[in-house]
Amino acid sequence: MIPLSDRAFIAGYSEIGDGSKTVSTAGTRVALGSGSCCHVFITAKSDNSGTIVVGGNTVVAALANRRGIPLDPGDTIDFPIDDLSKVYIDATSNGDGVTYLYLK
Repeated sequence: MIPLSDRAFIAGYSEIGDGSKTVSTAGTRVALGSGSCCHVFITAKSDNSGTIVVGGNTVVAALANRRGIPLDPGDTIDFPIDDLSKVYIDATSNGDGVTYLYLK
């Protein structure tokens, strides 16, 4: 749920998009999507069995070499970004993924 204090912030955007992305093979980073945006909200699917890690093109989910921000099932992160293709995810378990919403 988006806090009431943030709703005015979202009202300034002209377009909302959404999607989902799955990491088929744990340890293999994948780009979240493609296309321009101004802000993205990413939520780890609640039925994930492991951890999703969000970062740039060097993201690593494995605990020993982890790079990026870890999300447990149901966790959400949001940040400003100009293109979805710059955001990558990796997973500790095959088939885990995220849903996302982006603003333009």
